[in-house]
Amino acid sequence: MRPPLSPLPLFAYLALVALTASPQVRAAEIALAEAGDAACVLRLSGPIEAGDTARLRALMPQVLARLPGGAASAAEQQVARRICLDSPGGALAEGVALAVTINSNVLGTLVERDGTCLSACAVAFMGGIAYDDPTVPPFPDRVMHPTARLGFHAPSLAVPNGRYSASVVGEAYATALRSVALLQREMQRLNVPVSLLTMMLETPPEEFTEITTVQQATRLGISVAPIRMPPELTPLVANLACSHAQSLALDAPFAYLDYFTELEPDESGTRFGAQEVLGYGADGLWGCDLWYWPLRQDSEADSYHRLPTSFAGRVELGRYRLLSPPMFWPPEMALRDLSLATDDSAEEATASAVRQTTVSEGLCLRADAGPAVTGVFACRQTDREHWTADGDYDLARSYADAEGTALQLLPSDQDWEEEGAGQDYHWRLWDLAETTARTEGLGADTADVTCLPEGPSGGFCFLRTN
Repeated sequence: MRPPLSPLPLFAYLALVALTASPQVRAAEIALAEAGDAACVLRLSGPIEAGDTARLRALMPQVLARLPGGAASAAEQQVARRICLDSPGGALAEGVALAVTINSNVLGTLVERDGTCLSACAVAFMGGIAYDDPTVPPFPDRVMHPTARLGFHAPSLAVPNGRYSASVVGEAYATALRSVALLQREMQRLNVPVSLLTMMLETPPEEFTEITTVQQATRLGISVAPIRMPPELTPLVANLACSHAQSLALDAPFAYLDYFTELEPDESGTRFGAQEVLGYGADGLWGCDLWYWPLRQDSEADSYHRLPTSFAGRVELGRYRLLSPPMFWPPEMALRDLSLATDDSAEEATASAVRQTTVSEGLCLRADAGPAVTGVFACRQTDREHWTADGDYDLARSYADAEGTALQLLPSDQDWEEEGAGQDYHWRLWDLAETTARTEGLGADTADVTCLPEGPSGGFCFLRTN
């Protein structure tokens, strides 16, 4: 186990800084969970104030006494080390200290169904951590229910009412700036993306940025469970998981990456090798090696209280990284709409839809039966994607010239023959498009080429340029 991370250096600078969500009338209550509660071993509720961290530390001997014996699995050990949070926020210094104490004691964090964790509570939530194996580094264990509220905002100065000189106010402001810098350093040690601090500083103290979409959760390394999963692991779903994993690894906005053209499971049926790797980050050295374990649907795994619903796979993207269930969904999907019907008070969960339109600029190439080029002109490709929370996916792709006139092509389901002359024509047409890409200065190794049949004796290719 790693040595504890000491939060003490922060206190001198955070005395004047608070994350305030509501008037504070009482300190947080921190207590051992009731016997038989599978969700967590500890519970924190109410506003966060000075002294809460000390109370948490005082309870740790009793927490350790409750842990399962040595024969327990890693999953059982992890579930037994979670703290449930339900708080409107409070003092930033105490929130950071709680996060560090939670992390150094290897506790996971959990916000339950319809729970609230805002402001300083959300900072404490980000301290959740676990070990899967003593031979690998620790990983975040911070889980929220899809109906929970988890919100962040900028710190505000908490100074007594009164009149102050310019020097006093200036020193308070300088202290606040030093506090933010030290907060950033602590958050990096807690394996929290720097983008979270940016998000906080961009959100006024009287408002909240809440984690409500797949993209928000996955970029911050937050697992959301229980949620419905896509009905099957298709290449598109696998690509989503790899793309989310890269966003988390680089702390960068989500970007679709085409890792898989097909899936090849191993003998266990859970490991899938990368096919047609188009690049990882800027170097193009690594692909995405994906392991997938579908979430169990029986009574033993119908709750986010248990580890198998917190993670749905892992990838190798330069290094080992766990996959949370939301990573198999498109980034714009609302978390609440992925909630399981059986876990909600509503009779049926809302099957919301994500509709996304992507326009790509490029060149269109027309060819005859040769194939020989009969025309090259500017055009655009428009993709209209439609996802539902039930896992249904539909893609409508169309092409138009620079004036917006639609090009009439054969539907994608009337593609080339798999064998024989049709397939041979397809590859010769593709080679012709690559040659045209070089002629147009696009570069054969970077041009994104799509070729389709256009009538019984001709072909069409799109060469993407953006």
